[in-house]
Amino acid sequence: MIQTGEVAAANLYITSYVNTYSELGYQQSKMWKKGTLCITIAANIAKTAILGFDACFPDSIVGFNANEKANNVFIHYWFSFFQKILESQAPESAQKNINLKILSELKVIVPPIEKQEEFSGFVHQVDKLRFDAI
Repeated sequence: MIQTGEVAAANLYITSYVNTYSELGYQQSKMWKKGTLCITIAANIAKTAILGFDACFPDSIVGFNANEKANNVFIHYWFSFFQKILESQAPESAQKNINLKILSELKVIVPPIEKQEEFSGFVHQVDKLRFDAI
């Protein structure tokens, strides 16, 4: 089970988890596939990371899978540019939150998929170099 703190703490990929659902919780949840972009909508507003393994998450996280016109790595970095804006606009009662309506109204730039894939490849090369240096 992935929680908002794990999404917020991840750089690009979520590679670990702390908690698990009970059998009843698991039966009431949805299993999201590796590669799903997780977007936080409560507590940590509009933080994103990509699942490095199949996982469930609570309703404080939205799952997004790009179609043939978009790439999840590109969308992750697109969100990083707008995260502070979304956080500042989030209504606050007990804690800040946004909802699917707010997310669905976002205007996302969509460069040609070839450019997004090129960007994603560059990101993976940088990550590989960074982790090889450790």
